[in-house]
Amino acid sequence: MLVDDPLGSTSLDGSLARIGDSIARKIAGSLRMTRLAYLLPLCRRVMQHLPEDHSVYNRLLSALIDQVFAESSSFRSALVLEEMSKIAKDKNLTHTTFLQPQNELFCTQVIQKLDAGQENWMEILYSWTELGQKNFLKRNISGILPKLFILLSRELIEKVAALMAVDPGTLCVEHLDHIMAGILMHNDDGIGPPVELLRSLLYQAKLNGEPQEDVLGIAALITASKVGLLIRVSFELGHENPEVRNKAKKVIEVVEEKDWQHNHNNPPKRVTERRSLATFLQQHILAVLSEINKAIMDTGQRITLGTKAKHLRSLSVLVELLQPIQSTVLSQIISPLNMALNLRGLRIHALRALKSIIDLLEPMQLESLVGHLVQALSGLYLSSNKSEQEIIFGILDHLLVQSQDKLRLVFPDVGALPSIPDFEQMNNILQSAKTANGFEQQLQGLIDRLGSEDSELARQAVVELREFLMAKEERLLAMATSEDQESNELLSNLVLTLLSEISRFRGLDAPVPMACAECLGIIGAIDPDKISGRRTSTTTTVYANLNDLEESRNFVCELIAVQLVGKSRSIGDVPSESHWAFTLQELLSFCGITKDVLETEPAANLSSRISQRHSGTPKQSYAPSPAAQPPKRLGTSFKMPKERWRDFPRHVQEVLELLIDAKYKKTETSTPPEQHIPLYPNVKTFQEWLTRWTLSLTAKVIGRNAKEVFQACKHVIPYDTATSLYILPHLVLHVLLEGSERDQREIVNEIAAVLGDGRDLALENGHLISGLPNQSMSELHQLGSQTAFVLLDHITKWIQQRRNSRTRLPGNQRTPQDPILQTVQNHLMSISHELIVNTAFRGKAYARALFHSEQHIRDSKPKMSEMGIQGLYEEYQQLYVWMDEPDGMEGTSSLITSGTLPQHLLQCESAGRWEEAHAYHELGVQTEPSKLDHHIGLYRALDNLGQYDTLLNGVEGDIYAHPSWEESLNDFRISASWKSQRWRSLEEALSRSLQSSFDSGLGLLMKDLRENRVADFEDHLRRTRSMLIAPLAAAGMESYSRAYDRIAQLHMLHELEVAFHSWNRTVSSQCSLGSQIALKLQSGGSYTERVRLYQPKLVQRLELLAPSFKTREQVAMLRRIAFYHIRIQDKEILDHEDVQYLTDECGRLWLESARAARKSNNDQLSYSAMLHAEDLGNTSAVIERVKWGFSHNNERQAIKTIDSALKRNVVTSIATRGSLSRASSSTSVRPKSGSGSTTGSSSSISRSGIVFLNTDLSLVQDRVLDKDDRGFIRAKAILLRTRWMDKSSLVSPGEISEGFRDAAAECDVWDKLYYAAGQFFFKLYENSKRKNRPQLTYASQGCRLYSKALSLGPKYLYQIMPRLLTHWLDLGRRVHVSQATPGVSSSELGEFRRINELMNALADHLPEYMFLSAFPQIISRICHKNPDAFFALQRIIANVVLAYPDQAIWQMVSVSRSVVQERKRVCNKILHTIQQQPVLGPAIIEQVTEALDLCDSLIELCKVQIKDRTAKLSLERDLPHLAVQLKRSYNVIIPGQRSLWPSLPKSSETMASHRPFKANLPKIDRFLDEVDVMSSLQKPRKVTAVGSDGVHYTFLCKPKDDLRKDAKVMEFNSLVNTLLKKDREANRRDLYIRTYAVIPLNEDYGLIEWVHNTAPYRLLVHKLYRLNNIAVPSNADIKRILDHEDHVRLFVKELVPKFPSVFYQWFKEIAPEPTAWFAARLRFTRTAAVMSMAGYIVGLGDRHGENLLLDELNGDVVHVDFNCLFDAGKTFPKPERVPFRLTHNMVDGMGLSGYDGVYRLACEKTLGVFRDNFESLVSVLEGFVHDPLVEWSNSKKKSQQREAAGTMVGDDTRARLLRGARADSKAAAAAVEAGTADGEPYDEQQAEKAKEFLGVIRRKLNGLESQNGMFSLSVVGQVEELIQNATSPENLGKMYIGWSAYL
Repeated sequence: MLVDDPLGSTSLDGSLARIGDSIARKIAGSLRMTRLAYLLPLCRRVMQHLPEDHSVYNRLLSALIDQVFAESSSFRSALVLEEMSKIAKDKNLTHTTFLQPQNELFCTQVIQKLDAGQENWMEILYSWTELGQKNFLKRNISGILPKLFILLSRELIEKVAALMAVDPGTLCVEHLDHIMAGILMHNDDGIGPPVELLRSLLYQAKLNGEPQEDVLGIAALITASKVGLLIRVSFELGHENPEVRNKAKKVIEVVEEKDWQHNHNNPPKRVTERRSLATFLQQHILAVLSEINKAIMDTGQRITLGTKAKHLRSLSVLVELLQPIQSTVLSQIISPLNMALNLRGLRIHALRALKSIIDLLEPMQLESLVGHLVQALSGLYLSSNKSEQEIIFGILDHLLVQSQDKLRLVFPDVGALPSIPDFEQMNNILQSAKTANGFEQQLQGLIDRLGSEDSELARQAVVELREFLMAKEERLLAMATSEDQESNELLSNLVLTLLSEISRFRGLDAPVPMACAECLGIIGAIDPDKISGRRTSTTTTVYANLNDLEESRNFVCELIAVQLVGKSRSIGDVPSESHWAFTLQELLSFCGITKDVLETEPAANLSSRISQRHSGTPKQSYAPSPAAQPPKRLGTSFKMPKERWRDFPRHVQEVLELLIDAKYKKTETSTPPEQHIPLYPNVKTFQEWLTRWTLSLTAKVIGRNAKEVFQACKHVIPYDTATSLYILPHLVLHVLLEGSERDQREIVNEIAAVLGDGRDLALENGHLISGLPNQSMSELHQLGSQTAFVLLDHITKWIQQRRNSRTRLPGNQRTPQDPILQTVQNHLMSISHELIVNTAFRGKAYARALFHSEQHIRDSKPKMSEMGIQGLYEEYQQLYVWMDEPDGMEGTSSLITSGTLPQHLLQCESAGRWEEAHAYHELGVQTEPSKLDHHIGLYRALDNLGQYDTLLNGVEGDIYAHPSWEESLNDFRISASWKSQRWRSLEEALSRSLQSSFDSGLGLLMKDLRENRVADFEDHLRRTRSMLIAPLAAAGMESYSRAYDRIAQLHMLHELEVAFHSWNRTVSSQCSLGSQIALKLQSGGSYTERVRLYQPKLVQRLELLAPSFKTREQVAMLRRIAFYHIRIQDKEILDHEDVQYLTDECGRLWLESARAARKSNNDQLSYSAMLHAEDLGNTSAVIERVKWGFSHNNERQAIKTIDSALKRNVVTSIATRGSLSRASSSTSVRPKSGSGSTTGSSSSISRSGIVFLNTDLSLVQDRVLDKDDRGFIRAKAILLRTRWMDKSSLVSPGEISEGFRDAAAECDVWDKLYYAAGQFFFKLYENSKRKNRPQLTYASQGCRLYSKALSLGPKYLYQIMPRLLTHWLDLGRRVHVSQATPGVSSSELGEFRRINELMNALADHLPEYMFLSAFPQIISRICHKNPDAFFALQRIIANVVLAYPDQAIWQMVSVSRSVVQERKRVCNKILHTIQQQPVLGPAIIEQVTEALDLCDSLIELCKVQIKDRTAKLSLERDLPHLAVQLKRSYNVIIPGQRSLWPSLPKSSETMASHRPFKANLPKIDRFLDEVDVMSSLQKPRKVTAVGSDGVHYTFLCKPKDDLRKDAKVMEFNSLVNTLLKKDREANRRDLYIRTYAVIPLNEDYGLIEWVHNTAPYRLLVHKLYRLNNIAVPSNADIKRILDHEDHVRLFVKELVPKFPSVFYQWFKEIAPEPTAWFAARLRFTRTAAVMSMAGYIVGLGDRHGENLLLDELNGDVVHVDFNCLFDAGKTFPKPERVPFRLTHNMVDGMGLSGYDGVYRLACEKTLGVFRDNFESLVSVLEGFVHDPLVEWSNSKKKSQQREAAGTMVGDDTRARLLRGARADSKAAAAAVEAGTADGEPYDEQQAEKAKEFLGVIRRKLNGLESQNGMFSLSVVGQVEELIQNATSPENLGKMYIGWSAYL
């Protein structure tokens, strides 16, 4: 920052001023030459030290000028001029600029000389100014000419014109604004004669040879010159003389008045309403500000400091005249002030002007500027002098202290001030305002500020964000590890914004990208699956035809709103301001948006021509836009200019209002010399290449519209890279479509040159051999190649749109050839796939490499040999390895038939079988020892195996033997050195490092950390982070996934920095983040205390990582060394207790690595890590050793190991060093009525020797289980031993039960223990049932154990609750039925009473959300006939409704409105019980009443009879009686999936305090009037509810359809999702079923949550056939084939070939960008796989092409219509033969490997999870038995109905049959319910039939329901059989035609 000169006006010594004043007087009165010669040097010395705007300086200059023009002699003038030359040189000013402060005096004197005819004297003056006569007059004419008019000297005017060789009239026209300003400012009363003189000269002028008009009044003259006139007069508003300022104000008022009079009296453009002075000024303010900006920016010494100060002073007066001023205008006025603040000598003037402006404004008018002003002024404070600081402080005090009540709302968006005492109060106010908002609001505010176009504001925002993230790290980590979707969206927004900012402000040392990188490190490497919206850059619309005026204008409007306005609004970018303004002005004109919008310009006359010459600058020279005349309407796409204007958001309009009809002009530069194409090889930076290429393309644009648009844009291209990136894809596409063949070829060559940069890709043995490029080239190449990829994506998107637009032909007509499309495709294909793949691979854009590799293989298959294709497959497979996608890798393996050694090696590495890979590489080293690749592979294997010592020894040996290998192997040496803590080797390796890399940077940091080098650590940390900026910038332009590896490295660097500053809190002033870290950890007294303080965050940071063993192990290794190993060695500094703590923590980390490695099948690393843990004394390592033994089938040895450890008491706590309590609990306890222990069995032994555990229920509380506690560790060991003994059947059940009891004795608060014991007792019960001797005591003990587990934690809720409810209620039913007959078993009755008592106790103890999770199952048993069970059920239901009325009400509604009277009666009875509750009951019943009213209205809407072909209904018009009900608000939540399904706490730590739903869930505010009617038979109605949050929620009202079955399936699917989420491997694969809310209203009507952006599978496939010009057979032809007796052979040979596989193209249609393409395909494949398995289990059929929807945004498979369940499809006239849909097109969509790989493994994992949770799934499905909605038996009548329809069942006929089946089911259900209500016995036949189907499900889950039912298939075998059945031509050929097995 600049500081004023010590002799500036604010610090001028008074004596110097007095001396100067005295000299001025003496010079003015001096007549003697000798005295003058003496005074001149003194004058020079004084003026050297005075600023140009000082009054004494001006008096001295005035005196000198008087002496120059003195009449005495020319010698005197020459003497003075010589001294003036010296003074000008001292001041570094030109002669002309030196005279400027006294320009008026100078011009007066010149006029006198001209009038006197002293040409000889004038020649001296011409010579002194070095301008010559003509240029001298031209330079000073603006000052001379107005004075001549005031003097009425026509003769002198003509003389000056003659000297300038111009006609007097023309001279007047050219300087009319100066003349009028001079006349008006001189005298109001005496303007008549000067004006008459002016008019007479204008009459004589000839403009363009046209005759002149008769009259030119004063109003016309003012109007003609008003813009320039306003500019000249506005400058005088800053005059120091108040009289001059007031005069200028009056002149401006006169100008406005005369302009209005002229327009009012002008018929072609008559104005009837006079606008305010402020409005008038606002129209021309940009012209004024433009001139002020030019003056402030002047660097050519043309404008003095005093003139600039005068301009700045004028701004405050302008603001006064513009009141009430718009925020956009105000920001424009602030821009020159902002620039002047940083210019020497102008800061004080800018501050004074700014203070005057702020004093004029109300605080609310400053809202949009507060952030900028505070940021700008506070940054100048410390570099300013005392006077400036006083003004700055005053302004800030006014804004932040005095106006805090009115401006407080914007304070959260204001940056912090410097931390100095002067600003303490202000900072406190700002901090208070920020903390008043919640965490989410503060974070969102910072994200919004980070996107500011102002780089300084963005810098401040990212600095504050960094501080905020550090201060709120606990909350941030809680958000990052939560499952809340809104939190994930906010976090995604944060991360993607940071990546975008790195791309926007890219530059290796730029502060914003560096701070963004630090923020990403603080946040951590969040799992990419949690970051929604993977694309970080904005996807632009493709505008294909810029020859079309409307499409061109659409493009321009988007360009303005999205890109240009934001940049033009940034304050302070004055140098480029006029460029942005000009571009916007021209684009607005192109769109026809003018002041009059639709009015044409008036006819040209003299006044308008003069106006064009004097509106600041002349109008642009090129042809006027065709927008001046509105085009004819050419269809619905046409928009009038006024409509386009209205489409702009208000903030955009505010900016554009100033630019409509503006008169900015840019001089057209000469055509640049032709550049060598391609440009890329000849540039050094990315910005240079981008700018040069974009500008070169603008010159190649053809077509009137495109030329106007891109020529207007070219002026801003050099100033903003983001704008160039936005425009470039449209430019490239336009030239490809419209340009010459040469231009098209040059584009292709340029893209190829960019992609071909760098070294060639060397692929040998499946590995990449490549060094790292230097940093600058890395930025150029990575950003350049990513830009090329964006261009390719844009062109591809156009191709798809072009193809789509040409497929809308009726029937099977073929699409005609498109030459334009073919040309573009040919150009695109000329860029080889290999080049794109290699470039993408080098840039780690693996998804893109895969995308193009796959396309290359598909294109090459028809024309390449099998051997060649096999080679492509191998390269394709390698990409999956680098993507860390082993499922795809395994699938690709099925394509490769060669089975070579490299192929096997690749498979081993991909699967993590590093022991085998090590053996392969070792063999390669032995056979080819001189081949470097084998050594690199060997070292990579050793690194993954954790054999760092061996690795280091080998590398050092290889480098010694082969010095040339050092560059390739040195990173291995560096990494292995610090990992093995061989520090001397690390130092040697670092000294030999020849290139910068992350590994070398990490090695340097480890060395600095160990040696405690503060300055070196900070420098190396900065350098290491900076080398990640370029790849992050490139990756950030595409996706978060691509950037993930770099973000993981930032994650590691942040933790390394925390480790360093935990030990050494000395931080340099340049390291801001380090200071924050040190400050954050200052509460810890010692290093160990600080590590303890940070430990919980380390745990959470590990949890948020992607579930990749490689990534997590890298982080764990870094932690072990940085936090623990290095410090353990400092035993002189740390005491014994501290060393022990660090040792224990290090051992814990090794143990975690051992577990993770074991689960990843990395046995050697697991064993090695386990040994390290044991070596560090971790006693839990013995448990890991036992598990390792079990996993290697060494059960006996494992059991001996644990027995030995228990006997020797090895399994103890990590210390008696900690607390001996069983578990530590928080004070948050769940208050329940009757709390305390409930009756349960104490530990006892049955007659069979089975030990029963104590199951007294624990008080539900927030319980933290201390896993370091001695008892817990022993219990864990005992439980492990017991379960393996049970699994291996090595001991009796009695001994197993003793094991559970012993474990409980060690730790009785562990939920897993009681869950495992419960499983054991239920297994005993099931075994006894199979022996026909059911032992209910086992089941009862299992129930009690399950209940105990639930009271201790929620982890096993979904496994326990369904089974608990089922056993209890089934037992109650059996007891109730048995009591009706004599001889009821007393033991059965007794067990039921005990379990019923247990359930009553659970109703008191458990949180209600646990029961809410099983509420559908509970509701299905609402008519239970056992009174005791019903009473307990009623209590549970009432508790849930009272606790969660919003959610429970929607499930109660369907029962309350049931057509079965018994269900309705029971429901109303429960509601009546709830109403009796004194506190909440009445309010809840009122809410229930509202819900029922809404339900009735929706049912009535469903019942409305609708005529055929009705597409829409209006509630008010067509259904006014319903409109009243549906347009009111309801105290009922929107029944969306998120609002109805409870979330569960992750552990017992928040069990009592957990809130399963977010606060303030949206409620129904009203329904929209418009109702869409679907075209299907029952005409479902699509309605839209408006939530209380303003969001629209869409639902489908389904008439005549029982949705209870769909709701049950959704319940089942939700459970499946929960179980998959809990499974490690399933969660890693992100396996799930796409679910949606289904809300039955009763048995006939219901609501379904609308699934947006979906389309039926069949529709999509047929669309692809049309795109590919494939004519498909007619239905008649298909029927002929399928009805043929040899239909299977014809199906394969004739039908399927006519429906070729094309579905892979759909993913390119919905996601042209490769990362999104790959993600969409994975989602499709995996959601299809999960639902295939789930559908198979429940027997889901009828999966025709309309019942499979696909999400066109992300590829999800969404199943609908679940009526055909429990293998009902096998009863169709043409029975369904396949278990699920897996036709050839679906297989094609899964990639080259088809169902192998991703699909198959997803199926296997899903089925494995099903088997692991067998009982939970079956328990949920048992709810179907007790809800009368399943047609368990198939009557003969219904079978006959189906047969009557014939074997050819059409979709409509089939739908009717299914609906008939539903009706029969309902009738049967109603009969059953009615019979039960009348006291008839339970329908045992119905129940048995249901159980039979449940038995089928059990057999499926056990692998017994197969073609060979004698043996149980493994999961792999069962999946293989199912896939073969689903794809079997034999089965597919026998499916009914409507199923479309050929698609």
